[in-house]
Amino acid sequence: MSLQKVKNNRIIQYIVLTFCLLFFMCTVKAQHNAQKVYDSVMQLQISQKEKITAFQTTILHKEYSNKETHADVCYLVVKLCNKVDKPSAIPFLKKELALRKKYVSSNKNLIARTYYNLGYFYWFQEDYNNVLTYHDSLLSFVKVKDKRSGKAYELMARVYKNTGDYQRALDYFDQAETIFKKVEAKRNLLGVYINKLTLFVEQKYRFTNSDFKALESEILNFADKAKATEKQRLMILFNLGTILYHSQQNKTSLSYYNKSLLIAEKIEDSLKIAQIYMNKALVYVKKSELDEALLLNEKALLFVGNAVDEKSTIYDNLGDIYVRQKQYEKGIKFYNKAVNELLPFHWETKENLPDYEKIIASSDRKFILGYLIDKQHAWLRFYETTKNKKDLLAAEQTLQLIDKVIDDIYFESKEKLSKLFWRKEGAKLYVNAVKICFLLNNPAKAFYYIEKSKGVTLLENISAFSAKRMAKLPQEVIEKEQMLSQSVKKMEQLFVSDKKKDSLKSHYFTAKEKYHKYVRGIEKEYPNYLRYRTSLPIIATEKVQESLAEYEVVIAYILGEEDGYVLLMNQKSLQIYPLKDLKSLKSSITAFQKLYTKPFETTAEATNFQQEGFKIYQQLLPFWESTMYQKATKLTVVSDGNIHTLPLELLPTSISKKLEETYLIQEKEVSYRYSFSLDRQNELNRSNGKPESTSFMLTKFKDTTLTSLSTTSENVFEGTTFLNENATKERFLKAYNETSQVYISSHAGTTNTIPWLAMFDEKVYPNELYFLNNPKELVVLNACKTSAGIFNEGEGVFSLTRAFLNSGSKSVVASLWNLNEKSGMEIFTTFRSNLAAGQTKSEALHHAKLMYLKKYANTSQSSPYYWSGMVLTGNTEALSTSVNIWKTIGFAIVGISIIFFYFKYRKRSY
Repeated sequence: MSLQKVKNNRIIQYIVLTFCLLFFMCTVKAQHNAQKVYDSVMQLQISQKEKITAFQTTILHKEYSNKETHADVCYLVVKLCNKVDKPSAIPFLKKELALRKKYVSSNKNLIARTYYNLGYFYWFQEDYNNVLTYHDSLLSFVKVKDKRSGKAYELMARVYKNTGDYQRALDYFDQAETIFKKVEAKRNLLGVYINKLTLFVEQKYRFTNSDFKALESEILNFADKAKATEKQRLMILFNLGTILYHSQQNKTSLSYYNKSLLIAEKIEDSLKIAQIYMNKALVYVKKSELDEALLLNEKALLFVGNAVDEKSTIYDNLGDIYVRQKQYEKGIKFYNKAVNELLPFHWETKENLPDYEKIIASSDRKFILGYLIDKQHAWLRFYETTKNKKDLLAAEQTLQLIDKVIDDIYFESKEKLSKLFWRKEGAKLYVNAVKICFLLNNPAKAFYYIEKSKGVTLLENISAFSAKRMAKLPQEVIEKEQMLSQSVKKMEQLFVSDKKKDSLKSHYFTAKEKYHKYVRGIEKEYPNYLRYRTSLPIIATEKVQESLAEYEVVIAYILGEEDGYVLLMNQKSLQIYPLKDLKSLKSSITAFQKLYTKPFETTAEATNFQQEGFKIYQQLLPFWESTMYQKATKLTVVSDGNIHTLPLELLPTSISKKLEETYLIQEKEVSYRYSFSLDRQNELNRSNGKPESTSFMLTKFKDTTLTSLSTTSENVFEGTTFLNENATKERFLKAYNETSQVYISSHAGTTNTIPWLAMFDEKVYPNELYFLNNPKELVVLNACKTSAGIFNEGEGVFSLTRAFLNSGSKSVVASLWNLNEKSGMEIFTTFRSNLAAGQTKSEALHHAKLMYLKKYANTSQSSPYYWSGMVLTGNTEALSTSVNIWKTIGFAIVGISIIFFYFKYRKRSY
């Protein structure tokens, strides 16, 4: 057919369509019934899309007397849009909702259906905020949760999964699962199980062999009962294969991938075929069969089509393979291609990086982040081959961009597990960052990354407190937010400790959702609060140096799996050193712990301690012979990894002298910090309590499983002292807000890895301490293992010390192991006397330990077990003298009065 004939045919079609519409418009004028209008349009000889356009004029923008029929017709148009053009359904759904709510509100089921449909259609537009908004409305609207509610929970879970909020996704899948079980919706339930499997895959969750077997059996059996489709079976087998891959079971993983491939080929699912080839390639990479891996990725490219997510993953996998083959430039090129596929604009260059603003505007930024991390690692490996500084600078430039993107993703996540997932990604990155700074001889930047690796999770709670103050939130808003948050933490505590978790799951979920909704409301009403809360200031290196005393040095550690570094800083200089043979060092510290956490019973044990300890001293402090270190009399230590378990003051500095003379404490005053940035924030948040002290001294407990203590009941401290029955949990929480110093002598421990501190009637947990939000000058914990805790990569040590620091305390004195009760109280009492005499906190503890060592010299009680377990973390300054200011003023007035009357008397006498 000629072009002219085609053109003439189109003209004729437009003329016919125009006449049809004119006829239709004339007919409509005579109609007042929405159903008749709908029927008239549907009879027109025009395309389905053109009918939707006609409905926009007649159904959407006109009013009819029968509102219920009008709403019903809107729904009929929505069904048409669902087949033809999903986005065009949304205005009709909004019209239907408005009509039903205003005029037909008695039919609750149809209103619920419209809420669900709005969320459902927004899902296809990837408008996740509106999915959550309308499905939230649905769940609030219906009283009895039905199958539709379960589908809403499932879709919301998929939203949270897609945005990287894995914990909330799991919570919502659990809610959907509960409903589908109740209404016996087997097919829907199977969909939830498949989605949860995908969630485990994305979190790279590692199952034990027995756990995996149970999961495998359960889901495969249920798939048979629910009569799973071929596509569902394909998804199950594929995800099981991926879980096995992450659990290092390569052979079985390949078996599952091969089974899933047969189904994918049978149903001709080309995208899934591509994904299977991609994942099989990963297994061959682990087996170091790189040629086979390259071949599989190339096969995947043949099947992937225009699916940009999968294509970008293939390019990233190819980059990994070429980097392993030491073809770094080729690898970097493929990483660039992977990033380029997901960006909302075209970019591909080796020299530059895409703009941060454009990365965070992408819905795929978490994947872009992964590709950038791979690229940064490739630049570093490339530099190690070429020794070309240009490659190292490219690694640093990539690193700076990654650092910003990680924070953006981290602050988006509201749940602890989701945040921790991203902090773990960051923890690995920051060790690499310090390595780059070491190679570039930039210790100041290295200190920033050391602080950043620890600071964000530590700062979050205290910065949220500061944000409320700076944003000037009303007190009632703050109190309600705290109440809801505390409710969540209490439910979390029960959920962890109660074995019947299913009975608490629903209540825990409800408490979290109430809290999240309230916080979203605060963020919307007070935008400054959000800005302040997501701004966690990392302290500048210069500020730290300005705060140091003349003979003080900072020793800051960062440990990875293979690389570790230590930074040495004083007022004027910074130096960075690699920790050699890191794996051996970590093992030595773990073995050494067994020597110092018990008394020496023989001379041989003491000799062994001295020899092993001196080796660790030389490894941990590779600068031990340097002038900067030798001149220092005060050490401030920022620990990392299992160094947290080791008080450095007990390390022997020589093997040629008597042991008691070689302890590091004999030469240096030692204190510890979790993070200088955290301490800086705590210093800004001044205490509102009276400049006095409160003591809680316990020798017996209501819980008979806690043994009695023999601490004297004398009031050995200034201020108020609560003993035994008077030292209740309620009184402690109340008194904590009233004074600036708190001293506690009691029991402490952990339950299910959660630390606790015993009051007479109940235990105090870290989650409760976070809500005190009243900064203290000093908290002293004379109880066992109050500074010890579980170390998690990316999160740090979770201990009572950390909980008090997070509640705003400037300094905490606590123990690293089960202290001897007598020696602990003796050091504790001397420490308090030294503080009262005006010594700084670190001096007071330092001298208390030295006094103890001197008193028990040449006895078994001089073992480090007795004196070194209590450590100071945080600010080391002397306590505020404001305690005695009125006494001072009073004495001054009395003195001046005496002088005045003396001279007046003399004058009269004369």
